[in-house]
Amino acid sequence: MEELMQRITRKMDMMKNLLERLAELMTELKTKMKAGQEEMKTEKKGRQEKMKTKMKAGQEELQKDIIRIKEEFSNIVQEKMNAIENKEQMSNGHEEPKGAFMPSLAPIKLLTFDGKTSWQVYKTQFTMVLEANGLNPRTKAFLLAASLRGDAANILKTLPEEQRHDFQALLAISDYPVETRQNLALQPFIDSVRDPETQKALRLADVKDIGSIVVYAQKIKAAQQAASKDRHSFRAVSVSDSDSDFIRQIEDLRWKIRSLEESKGGRNTKIQCWTCGAA
Repeated sequence: MEELMQRITRKMDMMKNLLERLAELMTELKTKMKAGQEEMKTEKKGRQEKMKTKMKAGQEELQKDIIRIKEEFSNIVQEKMNAIENKEQMSNGHEEPKGAFMPSLAPIKLLTFDGKTSWQVYKTQFTMVLEANGLNPRTKAFLLAASLRGDAANILKTLPEEQRHDFQALLAISDYPVETRQNLALQPFIDSVRDPETQKALRLADVKDIGSIVVYAQKIKAAQQAASKDRHSFRAVSVSDSDSDFIRQIEDLRWKIRSLEESKGGRNTKIQCWTCGAA
């Protein structure tokens, strides 16, 4: 019995030792797992930092490329503008006609304006683009005129030929209210009418836009053509009546001449006294 108890005691001691060893192994495993997790976190954080550094470097390089391209573009535009100005100065010692100045519009993508959006917003954006490219006033005027579309392009008709190349004049006329621009657009059209009576009628007409005055002018022209046609018809009738009277007079004269000739051919040649009738 005592021997059995000793065996049980030894087995219990062995199990205790095993449990202690297992606990040590578990503790060691947890420590290693924790260390591995910390290492993985450190490596992940390092990779993220490295990726951020690469991305930042790439963005900086891209920004440098953009700045370099802008500088090259500005230099090209400035060289072209300088070449044009030098050509003007060397052209026989005097300035070339304004109509002959045609700068290239290819390097700049034009913003267009059709009058349906805010003019002030468009003007601000357009002016900033022109200033960024260092363009001279005459080139700005050409670009602004070329960017106008639809109803907005009608303001060009309100300016004299010499002011269409003036950037400030284009901006000033565009700042006017719509009604004022429409009234200004009417004047060149009315001035271009050659017939004094038609021009006077157009000035007295109560029209507010170019479309209405064109229709009104067409009505005046149609009325004049109808009146002219009536005058021609009346003149034709008058001439026809006059010709008929003239023909009748000619026929009457011819009849009288024929009668005289017949009476001369058959007249009595004997001489008689008119008083007594003696031969």
